[in-house]
Amino acid sequence: MMKELERERALLQAEKVHNRISGEVRAQEVDEQLKRLLDMSLKGIITDEEYREKKAELINRKFDISEKGDSNGDWLEHFKNFLLARPMAQRLNLLLSPYQRSIN
Repeated sequence: MMKELERERALLQAEKVHNRISGEVRAQEVDEQLKRLLDMSLKGIITDEEYREKKAELINRKFDISEKGDSNGDWLEHFKNFLLARPMAQRLNLLLSPYQRSIN
């Protein structure tokens, strides 16, 4: 049972690393496309309007990549943190309760 849990943790960690690296690669590709787009604009190959539209599209794509990178492999970590934070919040509530009662 413990070996299986350790194996599962190792697989999750590997998936997290893979997702992070592939997100970085995709973000670098978008950066390269932005550089080429700027070059095309400076050389007059595309209009300013075309440049702005394509730039907005690429920036949105890069934002989407960074958002996915934060959530794809980390859902288990976020859930673990949530579960660990709950008892702390309950203790804090107990500590603050007498103070809150004295204010009301």
